[in-house]
Amino acid sequence: MKYDEFKREMEKEGTGDSMSVGAGLTGEIILYGSLVMVMFLLSRVFSEVLLAIVGISIIGIGISTMPLIFKFKEENSNQMNIQLFWISIFVGVLSVALYLAK
Repeated sequence: MKYDEFKREMEKEGTGDSMSVGAGLTGEIILYGSLVMVMFLLSRVFSEVLLAIVGISIIGIGISTMPLIFKFKEENSNQMNIQLFWISIFVGVLSVALYLAK
């Protein structure tokens, strides 16, 4: 079966209009994993636990409200993959910058 035929068959089904449980759990794992990483980076740069906890709280509140801004029309869309790619690039660059800042 060719991709065009497969795509037409899947469009007839009418599924994929919202995010599934798997996509939600993946987003939660990314959120909590990034919060742990940011806490280690903040505590390494500033060497104060209280500042790291306050910083991670502020970042956590900001990151947890960001999905409310974006509304995805379908799961696994190209826009979502592109956004996740640039978020991972940004976190990598931020990690290197914070590591070299010490």
